[in-house]
Amino acid sequence: MAIGDINYYAGSLVERIVISEALLALSDANVMLPLITSKGFDAANTISFPKWNLGTNKVNASDVSQSDAGTDAAAVAVNSDKKTLTPARYTFYIPLYDDAQDSSEESNINSTFGILGANAMGAKIDNLICAKFDSFATANDVGTSSVAITVDNYFTAIQKLKSAGVKGQYRGVFDPKQIWGSYGISDDLVTSDQFGGSPELQARWLLNGFEGKLAGIPIYSSRETTTSTTATKAGIFGDGALCFGYVNPLIRFEPEREGKKIRTDYVFSANMATDVFQDTYGCQVWTATSA
Repeated sequence: MAIGDINYYAGSLVERIVISEALLALSDANVMLPLITSKGFDAANTISFPKWNLGTNKVNASDVSQSDAGTDAAAVAVNSDKKTLTPARYTFYIPLYDDAQDSSEESNINSTFGILGANAMGAKIDNLICAKFDSFATANDVGTSSVAITVDNYFTAIQKLKSAGVKGQYRGVFDPKQIWGSYGISDDLVTSDQFGGSPELQARWLLNGFEGKLAGIPIYSSRETTTSTTATKAGIFGDGALCFGYVNPLIRFEPEREGKKIRTDYVFSANMATDVFQDTYGCQVWTATSA
């Protein structure tokens, strides 16, 4: 039932909702935030993330030279850069008319709205972060929008990240169509003979329908990747590729009574921002997802 449609309740309130059979449709939210650099503050106009040895002045092996006794060693300048984010407010509200509340057997519809609203906000966070895959270094782009994803895309991404000196755990976030189906990595794994058929891995995909890691990279699925009609932009990235800043609490939920309208508005908001931290630490994986 539409919670804002009071005309629906003309006449007697006879509909009874079977609570145990209620369907609560949720997005696959909160995929991205645990995978990237993030920080919350009690108050902030801007939020900066510093990074060392990635700017104009940096120290590496070529700066180390032999020196003779009694001579000064060569001075090497090194500096820190920073990525500064300016949080912006994101909001929406769910209106609940008293007639809708009075016709429902659910004793605590507030909790349902809380779950729905928090889930939507979590999906929005994923959406904002996934959109930044497009801002990774262009030279790191993997795949093409006219060809389905392949195992080779994974190893190409690893090579690019290793060449950029990316440390720590790599991880990949993909649209479901890039994992399953005729345009997904499952198709390449099950049908390809390029690795001797990979019988053990193929068997696991055939039995389980999913494998949590490929080429050492944990696989995550999100419907919040940037998609077009026939292609999707996913990402493989390492530590330090992306950052996210927010003002505490991350998600705010508060009711606002509109007495003259006989309704209560449930307001959700977040003050947050995200961006690429180091663009060479991630690879955009842009592949076809349909013909």
